[in-house]
Amino acid sequence: MNTLFLLPIFIVAVYLGLFIPKLSLDWIGITSHRSIVTHSMLLPMVLLLVKSNITKAVVAGLCVGMSIYLAMDMVSAIRGYATITIPLLTQFSFSGWKSLVWLGLNSALGLYMAARVTSFHRLIVPGSFVCAAIAYAFYFHYSLVVLLPCLVVMVFCYRKPLL
Repeated sequence: MNTLFLLPIFIVAVYLGLFIPKLSLDWIGITSHRSIVTHSMLLPMVLLLVKSNITKAVVAGLCVGMSIYLAMDMVSAIRGYATITIPLLTQFSFSGWKSLVWLGLNSALGLYMAARVTSFHRLIVPGSFVCAAIAYAFYFHYSLVVLLPCLVVMVFCYRKPLL
């Protein structure tokens, strides 16, 4: 399918991916804040079961957006209510450092998946990651400090030169 058609879908999915981890379904008793379901790449992986080019663009975009969110979540305090929890076991949560590892690994996995799922030019995924991370940092966090984990994830996923 034409990349010009898939690129807007990808960009919208990046935007949506920035907000999926914020979903807290505790009002119906399924998940709580920082659930292992919404703070992982589980949802994009499930979408990969649908085999189409549009789905690949959506999954790649969601992965980029969620990777940014999860990386930026690493700079917030990881204790009490802010640790990663398992649905239906709300009394069980990962300790602070385990939550950081979970967020970091899932952020890196998301960026890696995004680059591998699509057939876009090799600069589209990292370029969108950088642009969306900067925009998200300024708009929601008013700080550049939150970009540090994004930089670490980016370097981890793209150790080789892109060009």
